[in-house]
Amino acid sequence: MNKKILGLFVSLLAVVMLATPLVQAVPGAPKNNDKFEFFELVCSGTGSGTGDRFWYTPPNADPLDNKTTHGRGMGWITGGTVELTVGEETFTMDTDPYNVTWTTAYDMELIRYNNGTIKRVNIRLTDVVTVYDADNESIGTLVLNLKSTIVPTATPVYSGNVVGYGTGDLAGVHISAIDLGLTALPPPDIIYERNGTITGWPDYITNP
Repeated sequence: MNKKILGLFVSLLAVVMLATPLVQAVPGAPKNNDKFEFFELVCSGTGSGTGDRFWYTPPNADPLDNKTTHGRGMGWITGGTVELTVGEETFTMDTDPYNVTWTTAYDMELIRYNNGTIKRVNIRLTDVVTVYDADNESIGTLVLNLKSTIVPTATPVYSGNVVGYGTGDLAGVHISAIDLGLTALPPPDIIYERNGTITGWPDYITNP
């Protein structure tokens, strides 16, 4: 993979994301059903600039004059913030007996005008939040699939939807949320937030 091209890709991504306000949407009204609980995931990190595939369409055009840049299986550097809230319960990397970690990978298209400026960025991320017990053994994961779009106008437009499910002891969990965007702090401390509702969280997974 061409490292120079990858560097260009990551730089463009950073410019677009840092131009995006923290919140561009508000979660929907709470459901009138006690099985729905508040859900929030706050995490930090930035793109690493590595990926499984990286290409342009059309394939032989100069990158800056090309309409679309594609990245698949792009890497991520996790920062120091991972905070999962379920109802009134909050889990972090340091809570006891249950704690959490977070990783993510993403696919992306940077769609350009003919003059090379960015028209729109489509992002598909997969968040994986792993929950550990007092013995630091994984008891399950939350898998969040995000589809987000950034339109880098003078006032950037940002929207994103999140659908998630659980595995292991969290197999009955379902999540419906929105991607609230980011707080533009110096990398790798860019803060992201997903906010919505969750069902099926096991009652026994709590911290004192």
